[in-house]
Amino acid sequence: MLVNLLRNAIKFTGENGDICLGAVENKDGGMVVFVKDTGIGMSPEEIPLALEPFGQVQNRAGLAREGTGLDLTLSKKFIELHDGSLAVESEMNVGTTVTARFPKCRVLKTKKKNCAADIFFRLVPKPHKTNSL
Repeated sequence: MLVNLLRNAIKFTGENGDICLGAVENKDGGMVVFVKDTGIGMSPEEIPLALEPFGQVQNRAGLAREGTGLDLTLSKKFIELHDGSLAVESEMNVGTTVTARFPKCRVLKTKKKNCAADIFFRLVPKPHKTNSL
């Protein structure tokens, strides 16, 4: 998920642009992860297209990019499998912020030595209900 979001930010941010990655614990114990860039951005009308499978926003400013149009779609689906949500905020010629929110049940807190972070994701999909015969 994170690789897909970072790949998009890199793909649509020029040489002198900035990309910021952050993660914070929210008030209810869940986790919020965001990728913010100063890339070419999108109009509000283009965001739903970018979230569709194989949806690609028209290239602007000579930024012809190859890709399948699946990075945001796959990220959104994987996040939803973890009972989370994905939001995209963007402004043309300003940049884009993609925010992934994970509920408390998907966050595993630990006090591991030799690790800069003290919060880790529990990336295990919820069990599926099975029909017993």
